[in-house]
Amino acid sequence: MPYFRRIPKRGFSNAGFRTHFWIANLGDIAAHPMFASGGDVTAANLVKAGLIRDQKRPLKILGDLKSPGAGDAKLKVKLNVKAERISENAKALITAAGGTVQELGSRRDNVRGVDRASGDMTPKNLTKKLKRYLRDQKRAQQAVGEAAGDKKKD
Repeated sequence: MPYFRRIPKRGFSNAGFRTHFWIANLGDIAAHPMFASGGDVTAANLVKAGLIRDQKRPLKILGDLKSPGAGDAKLKVKLNVKAERISENAKALITAAGGTVQELGSRRDNVRGVDRASGDMTPKNLTKKLKRYLRDQKRAQQAVGEAAGDKKKD
């Protein structure tokens, strides 16, 4: 029996298609001397500051401000953040401090046609998933209409 036929075969996995992000906590950014008085937070500036390694991966900003022994902390500096992903907590803290948030979206979002700045997260490119989504929405509306029609008959 050939060797390649003796090796057990395994199924398909989507793990190889996962998007890996550079993670930066808002507390680490605010504590860094480069951003102590505010400023623009971009991937290039975070590389200069040494908080992320390079710009090969997209950037994700998390809203963790808590340092050991500190209570409920608030952001004290005005930051203008441009990143591919920003957590809801980070958005709230940045805007409360008077800063601005621009969520760029990853390459995958751009391919699917998702605009992360707007509230609508449905894909705009015509793909099988979008067609399936629209079909399911139409079926749900028809079911609601039929249920309303049954109530009128009673």
